[in-house]
Amino acid sequence: MPLEIRQLIRDMSLANPLWGAPRIHGELLKLGIDIGQTSVAKYMMRRRGPPLETSTEAAKRRLHHNVAIALDRPGSYTVTHSEMQAMPKPKFPYTGDAPLKRLLERYRCPAPFHVVRMRFWGEIVSPSLQASPIKTIESFWPNGLPTFRDGAETNAFFQALMSLWSNVARFQDGSPPLKLQKVDKIDTREALHAAAKLRVEELLDGFMYGFTGGSQQIDVPPGVGDLLSGVEKSIELLATTRNTFAKPPGPEDAAILAELGGIFPQVDRAVQADLNAIAVAVKNWRKNRLHALPSHPTTPGSLH
Repeated sequence: MPLEIRQLIRDMSLANPLWGAPRIHGELLKLGIDIGQTSVAKYMMRRRGPPLETSTEAAKRRLHHNVAIALDRPGSYTVTHSEMQAMPKPKFPYTGDAPLKRLLERYRCPAPFHVVRMRFWGEIVSPSLQASPIKTIESFWPNGLPTFRDGAETNAFFQALMSLWSNVARFQDGSPPLKLQKVDKIDTREALHAAAKLRVEELLDGFMYGFTGGSQQIDVPPGVGDLLSGVEKSIELLATTRNTFAKPPGPEDAAILAELGGIFPQVDRAVQADLNAIAVAVKNWRKNRLHALPSHPTTPGSLH
């Protein structure tokens, strides 16, 4: 096996201590590296010291274990690596948007469904390999996760949200393309205000926060910065529209509504195209970056 691939495996295992051979093997396949899982396990860095532990209750540890299997991220605090590999991989079938919305309302999630969905998407297509569904889910409850009655309720909670993560992840190849949430017919100032408000939340609080990890700047692959700029311009236009129609009605409302209402579908198409192009560009960048190692380093991305 080439030295650069062995080093990549070591780097990935060091940067992501909860990732096991199945997960790293999957990430390598995304990069176009088709090697055996046993070879991946052979070159991973071995942890020293006591097993990893969490500070959460036993029910949550069991849930982490189940999610780890589904994500191919063995957790050494539950079972051995070989036992984990032998276990059946849990499935998280997606039950639909409506049940997820009810779950978020039941557990009083501060973020609405459309923000949760798009923050997942932002993390999934980010050039960073640090995306963590569990940490992202926990971030939606900044004052601490809800209190669960037992392990069964804990499992049901996380598995429902993991089903949304998995459902969104299927769009990262750009085919089928990701689509933003549907909006009602825009024929009144109230409808336009609601639609613009939803889009700003989806794109700014959802996608941009997930993609950048909440950072002001992020190192992105060549070409992705321009696509992100397109998304930011759409956010600015939508925020202006939202703010305009949050004010009391004015004498020019009818003309503005006609103009902005006609532009809204065009903005939607453009921003959806940018979002899907970002996903494809990041995936191709990962492949090119690997192929360039070690003698042809990639052109550094831009800070955005």
